[in-house]
Parts: sequence; structure tokens; C-alpha cells
Amino acid sequence: MVQGSRLIAMLALADSGERPCVNRERYAGTTVLQRQVDMAVAMGCDAIMLLGRNPADEDVLAAQHLAESEGLAFRLVSRPGDIAASVPEDAELIVIAPGVLARNSAVLDELSAQKAIATLPADHAFAAGLERLDLHGAWAGILRMRGRHVSQLDMLGPDFEPLSALPRIARSSGVEERAVPVPMLENGDWRLPANDRPFSLRAPEAPSAVTSLTQRCAGYLAARNLPGAYAYGVLVLALVGSVGLIGLGRPAIAIILAVAAMVAADIGRQVRKLGQPLRLSRPETADWSRLPEPACEVVAAIAVGTGLAGGESITAAAYSSVIALLLVWIGRPIAPKRFRAFVQPPVIWTLTAIPGVFGIWWGAVFVPTMLGFGALAFHFRGTGRITQS
Repeated sequence: MVQGSRLIAMLALADSGERPCVNRERYAGTTVLQRQVDMAVAMGCDAIMLLGRNPADEDVLAAQHLAESEGLAFRLVSRPGDIAASVPEDAELIVIAPGVLARNSAVLDELSAQKAIATLPADHAFAAGLERLDLHGAWAGILRMRGRHVSQLDMLGPDFEPLSALPRIARSSGVEERAVPVPMLENGDWRLPANDRPFSLRAPEAPSAVTSLTQRCAGYLAARNLPGAYAYGVLVLALVGSVGLIGLGRPAIAIILAVAAMVAADIGRQVRKLGQPLRLSRPETADWSRLPEPACEVVAAIAVGTGLAGGESITAAAYSSVIALLLVWIGRPIAPKRFRAFVQPPVIWTLTAIPGVFGIWWGAVFVPTMLGFGALAFHFRGTGRITQS
């Protein structure tokens, strides 16, 4: 028995013959099981019961370490008949099916805040391999029930399938059924085991071309469990090369390399974020991985000033490039959605490099300056309309 526990999460890592459990799948180096431990922590569980066989299994040990590092008790249960004895009658049990994942904590709150069986249309559950409850409905992969109802497992004999039995026991015990909204499934907010949608931790949106490119590149590395260090390596090489080209008097090419460094920095940051196992349970903190992007922009601005200094005084060149950079930094956070794509670092500095390639350095200064002014103008124009209304 998990002594003193009031809310227990039951997860599973039981392989079926030669087919490994879906919870062993890795994305950005983190297993689905570890992400389910994160779900349990986010839901306020104080213990985890894992259905598995080998206590020395690498994935079991990783999940155990993650759970215990967050203060949760951890117990491995190898026989289905031991489940009922592991759950106190006055506790509550949350059962999460293998492969099921939530994109954000709001989804978990909606599906697990109260004692209920999450359900979905039977056709959705068939492909996911989840338990069918009746002709039209099926289990959605998560339920919350009282511990005293779990004791009914003892009446099923020594061999049974817990993930099939528990939803039916909860239903026969009068636990409320709650349908998972269809948009939640379509958007990938609630991810089922056999979902062929690419794994994503981002909310659905209409990204710009640059954002879409970096997402695809980050997804490529994460799907192959390649570390973000590859992208950060490209970042360092491109940034060093950019600084070197400034010294050699090739500022236009230096800006292009700085843009490559910005893209690599964004890809590396996304891969790093995708690999974080405790994503739902830990509040957002300062994202220090964004620091390389401003550093790349500073190098690009220095390159613009270097190019401009060829025909103007050093003071005028430095002043102009600094003002342009500050306008971009001030305007970017407050830019309206329709204008936001134009002030993204790779976009704005690529546009800046174009006149620089042809030696038109005042034009190179004009681009970021006007885009920064434009972001400010659109913002205050929208603010004025709201004030008038």
C-alpha cells in the first residue's frame, strides 16, 4: 500500500510480446512515461503506481527518479492482483492510459479536477486501442475514482487487464462520465496513443514562414532524439564567422551569417524546450535560452554600423545603428499580430542585409528603423481606438 497517499496516479509500462509499450517512445530524449509523470505532478498527485515488471528497467528508473525528485512516492507493481492492496480506500486513483498526453495544464484541469471518466466517440478510441464502454462511447485514457471502488479488482481473479477493468468498474460504481471536447482532440490538446499527428507542445496557430521553418527543423531533431547542441553548434560557428567578417570588412555577409545564427538559436531553444520532462508542473520561468538571439542582433547592428562607417563618420554610423536596434527591440513586444512577422529577428535582418549587399548602407539602416517605427505606430493606433471606444 502507498501509505499516507491521498491522490495516486496509476501509469503503465507493460510491453505486449515483442511490441514495446507506447510509453517507451522518446521525443527530444524524453519518454512518454516521463511526460505522464509530469502530468501526475501537475494534477497534485502525491504517489505514482507504475504497472511494470523490471525494477532495473532504464525507463522505470528514469520515471522513478523524476517522481521522487518532485516529492512523490513511487511503487512498481508487477502483478495486477496487487493493485487493490496498493490503493487505500480513503484515497483517490487517477488512471492514465499509455500514450495519452496533455498539451497544457488547462486540459488536465478540465479532465481530472473531479471524479469522472473521460470519454470520447467510439470511432476515435478504436484506432487508439482504448477501452470501449458501449456502442457509441469509449474511454478517453484518463479517469479519477475513489480508492474503495478499486477493491472490486479482487473479484476478477489473479489475471486480468487493469486498464480494461478499471474504466468499467468506475462506470458501474456510478462515476460520472465527461466527454472530451472534439476540438481538444483535433487540435492535439489531448493526444491519444495512435495519433498520427506529429508530436507538438505548441498551441495551434498560423505561424509565419520563419516560425514554421524553425518549428519543422526543431521537430526533425526532436523526433530523432538529437540534442539541441547541434543547433547551438551552428549558432556558435555562424556568430564567430559573422564577427570575423566584420573585422575583414565584409559587413553584408556578416549580417547574413548573423541571421543564420538567429535561426539556429531559435531551433536550439525549441529542441531544449521540447525535451523538458517537467513542462506542465513547473511554472514558466525566465527563458535564458533566448539570450543568444539579442546577441546575434547586436552583431548584425554592428555590421550595419561598420558598413555605414565607410561613407559616414563613425559617430553617425554608430548612432544610427544603435537607434535602429533600439527601435526594433522596443517595437517587437508590442507589435500587433498582423505586423509581428515583419519584426522577427531573422526577417528584419534579412531585409536589412539586402540593401547592404548592394552597398546602400543608409537603406540598410532605414529598414530596421522604419519597421521599428511601424510596430510602434500600429500599436498606438490600436490603443487610441480602444480608448475612444
